[in-house]
Amino acid sequence: MDLDLPAGHMLRLSDEVLLIILKNLCTKDLLSVFWSCRKLQRVCYEADLWTQIENPVDNYETLALISKKLANPKTTKVRIASPVSPLGNKGYRSSFCPSLIESLHLRTISPVNGTSSLTQLYLIRQKFNGLAFRLQMLPKSLKILHLSETHIDNLSEESQYFQGLADHFTSLEELDLSYCSWVTGHSLMSLSKFPRLTKLLLRGCRRVGECLAYVSLASRFGFKSLKILDVTDTKVGSSEFTGMSSIATLEEFYFGQYDQYSDSEYNYINDFCFATIRNSQSLKVLDISGSRITNGVLPTLLSIPLLKQVYAHFTQLTQEAIEEFHRRKPSCKIYKVAQTVATPPPPIAHQQPFNYYNIRIGDMLEEAIELGIGVD
Repeated sequence: MDLDLPAGHMLRLSDEVLLIILKNLCTKDLLSVFWSCRKLQRVCYEADLWTQIENPVDNYETLALISKKLANPKTTKVRIASPVSPLGNKGYRSSFCPSLIESLHLRTISPVNGTSSLTQLYLIRQKFNGLAFRLQMLPKSLKILHLSETHIDNLSEESQYFQGLADHFTSLEELDLSYCSWVTGHSLMSLSKFPRLTKLLLRGCRRVGECLAYVSLASRFGFKSLKILDVTDTKVGSSEFTGMSSIATLEEFYFGQYDQYSDSEYNYINDFCFATIRNSQSLKVLDISGSRITNGVLPTLLSIPLLKQVYAHFTQLTQEAIEEFHRRKPSCKIYKVAQTVATPPPPIAHQQPFNYYNIRIGDMLEEAIELGIGVD
């Protein structure tokens, strides 16, 4: 103890007391303390302080310190988020490079069982070179992986970036790929094979619905444990809705289109699409905002016994019909705000709704026959 320090000075406290204080600090504050003096730096090396590392300053020196020295076999969660860029995250290079990811992985490996302790990893708004960074570099122990708004360069159109990941991430339960432009329709084929995946967020992944065959096959033969699916603002339409809503275990389905009415004239969501969820025994939450549904969809929603919440913003549901629905099914709440941004495009002039539905039925039957999928 330094006797020159005045009474009550923080550095006169024992390491045990300092440790109790430091455990109440967030990661950024803890790093500031780390650089303040040698005594506090020594205390800050205590492994219990770094079980959860969240939102450190995004620069190479800080991330290198965490990945090479502070992360340890007790670390279970790491969250790294780059600041929002006015250039859409394409004008700068991420500080968290593949070499640091490898160091982080090695630092979290337990000497007892040889596996990583890391179960939650959040890499938000990062930028990687697809030739140097592969998802297989991440720990197999992950249960939660968030890559929202992360950009991966140098991926060819033929690149199957998710191939084989189901065998690598055997414990993965939650995957967030929101606003990742490199996620394609073919990606669903690999994602559907994850054995324990219960939550998949694909919000803003515009290319997810670019091929109906991949959506249909993945939904019918994969996603055996999926409970939450978010494909909001993905440019998917009625055919994809029919496929995705057929996932038997689905409890929460977010299909809203909040960039209003920019969907295809020939593939929009309408009342007919909801036949696949009639009498669903698992569905609890449904987001169909921005679709072209009418009051005719309400009998289908009444048939779903566990349904609790429906988001139907910017739709043609009337307030009177919603009130009647609440009276008949008080356990379920429909949320709807008035249309304020745009008006839906008018229906095709030379087609009546009944004829349009018949055309869609014919198209869907032809698509099913071509894919070799049976039609009930």
